[in-house]
Amino acid sequence: MVSISPMWAEFDVALHSLFLADLYKAQSDWPHTAEMDTQAAQYYKDLVEHNPTVATFIGDLVNVFNDRIEAAKHENDRQQAAAWSKDAVAFWNRQLDLHPDLPDLKKYADDAAKQDAEVAQWLATLSTQP
Repeated sequence: MVSISPMWAEFDVALHSLFLADLYKAQSDWPHTAEMDTQAAQYYKDLVEHNPTVATFIGDLVNVFNDRIEAAKHENDRQQAAAWSKDAVAFWNRQLDLHPDLPDLKKYADDAAKQDAEVAQWLATLSTQP
């Protein structure tokens, strides 16, 4: 870690977890991708909750949420895809409730809701297949 600031040290851990997830993703190692994305999500969620105006944290968290869902889909892990999708919706809605003065959060909440609907559609498609 290169910072004496706890916030930026936490960001360093989150970012390196995200980098490792991307490396596993490039190798199509979906279980390890999900594991690293989950670790990164824990840090980024904390960072966003305490610093809701820092675009870097928000953008990275959006990517982590999306990548966690993608990894679950590749593993055909229906339960995790649904859980992670709902986690994103709940997180962004909570942030919107806590910070109604930050209009950009509505976009993230809306995008998470759209993705949740896509995951629900994907799950419905899988349940109709033999």
